[in-house]
Formats: sequence, C-alpha cells, structure tokens
Amino acid sequence: MPNDYSYTALLNKHNAIDEQISREMKRPLPNTLNIQRLKRQKLLLKDQIESWRRLMLAVRAPVGEPSGGVGAQEFAAARQA
Repeated sequence: MPNDYSYTALLNKHNAIDEQISREMKRPLPNTLNIQRLKRQKLLLKDQIESWRRLMLAVRAPVGEPSGGVGAQEFAAARQA
C-alpha cells in the first residue's frame, strides 16, 4: 500500500515536470518533441496521483459513508504546498 512519502514524491515529480515544461516553452526555439514527452509523463503522474488518492480515500473512509469531498480538498492543499 502506498504511503504519504510516495504521494509527496509523486506530487514533487509532477511539479518538477511542470516547471520543466514552462522553462522549455520560454526558450526562443522550444523543443516540441521534448514538451510532448514531458506532458505525457506529467499526465501519467497525474493518473498515479489520482489512483493513490482514491486508494487512500477507500482505506480511510468509514464503512457506508461516501469519501468524495475531503480527499479533493486534501489533494488541492497538497498541490499548492
């Protein structure tokens, strides 16, 4: 089962790739193939983050109660950190 470290690591990688994309796009002649590759990596990480979040919500949610809203707020707060 994933732990908080792996969640943080995924978020950090996602943010680092976002910064790489921004830097590449600011270049006078951006490498579009590199940008496409980075965007694919970023999308894969986004999927992994969402899978992790859903797993943690399922594990932490009390039986019979929906787990939707709380995880979304935690996810947004962690993204901004």
